[in-house]
Amino acid sequence: MTKLKLFLCVYVIAGLLSACATKVSSISKDAIRKLDAEEGYLLIAIDTDVDLKEIEIWGRKNIALTSNDLQAGSNYILIPLPAGDYSIHNIRLNRIYKFADFEPDLWSFKVKKNVISYVGHLNMETFYRKWSVYSRIQLLNKSSVALEYLEQHFSTILSARDVQYSGPGHDDFFAVVGADKTAREQ
Repeated sequence: MTKLKLFLCVYVIAGLLSACATKVSSISKDAIRKLDAEEGYLLIAIDTDVDLKEIEIWGRKNIALTSNDLQAGSNYILIPLPAGDYSIHNIRLNRIYKFADFEPDLWSFKVKKNVISYVGHLNMETFYRKWSVYSRIQLLNKSSVALEYLEQHFSTILSARDVQYSGPGHDDFFAVVGADKTAREQ
């Protein structure tokens, strides 16, 4: 019986460790960076009326984004990630409040290799009641605002990479304005 308990403990701990999200560091300097062969950039904006502890994104690489990843004076996060499918797994306000169980169709996106994959603006309005917290959480497509941000803060990276909308739904804005040269040429 003792070996079975030990095995179960090791199995549970191994499962918990494999599900942990890696803390990442967002890009702060506008310089061309050599990406790994299977990497692209994730661009996401955070619009919220509360301080968030972290946003966990699961996919090919599980990551945790915190306020430390935001650019000073900005609500954008730009990070290199392995190309692949990702989804928002949970949002933590603090040690107690956590939002999870996001529908995959509405909260999934792709990071494409050698591309800046804009996935949207995570918009969160929070309402506190006596013993509970309610939030309206949306992933909104604001492609024109995101492109303006890239032009102002990451023009060097933008000149070397295409930008594509990779969030829920479909949008050809970046191809129409020339920020996605590959799509425009097809």
